[in-house]
Amino acid sequence: MLVTRHIGYQLQMPDVEVDAWEHERLVAAGRRAVDEHDDARAAQLLSKALNLWRGAALVDVPTGPLLELEVMRLEHLRLCAAEMRIEAELRLGRHQTLLGDLAVLCAQHPLNENLQIHYLLALYRSGRQWQALTVYRQLRHTLDLELGVEPCPRAQQMMRAITASDPTLDQVLHPALGRLVG
Repeated sequence: MLVTRHIGYQLQMPDVEVDAWEHERLVAAGRRAVDEHDDARAAQLLSKALNLWRGAALVDVPTGPLLELEVMRLEHLRLCAAEMRIEAELRLGRHQTLLGDLAVLCAQHPLNENLQIHYLLALYRSGRQWQALTVYRQLRHTLDLELGVEPCPRAQQMMRAITASDPTLDQVLHPALGRLVG
């Protein structure tokens, strides 16, 4: 499996036996499913990809500059996969099941407005408008304190829609019909 080469070592094994490669394959397939508007398949593939993770990337390996870049790339890919899965699940109306994951992700990434917007929507759809308002206030405070900026226009628009109880926020993709229903 491990072969010596003139510049170092090379791992020779099928892609499916390396979690990182399998994760990338599943994320690419999930992205294609999103592009094809197949949210149920996308959510399934992306969940499978995310379930391959057990802690931080290369946590047991001493890293140098090159491996640190690979760790950053893998962590970014994991976060992108999580966001795509959440978006697909929200379109399918699975907001209640996302609350725990979103709470953790938002705590880990307090400046990620995309995750915060998804959390606001999931809270609102779950009948927790008051909690969505609290999360938005915290986001606004954190962005101001850390960066001196206001939330992005999408976050502000989401907050206006939540405070107005905009009925379009309750629209989800009906799996059988393949269209939005309210």
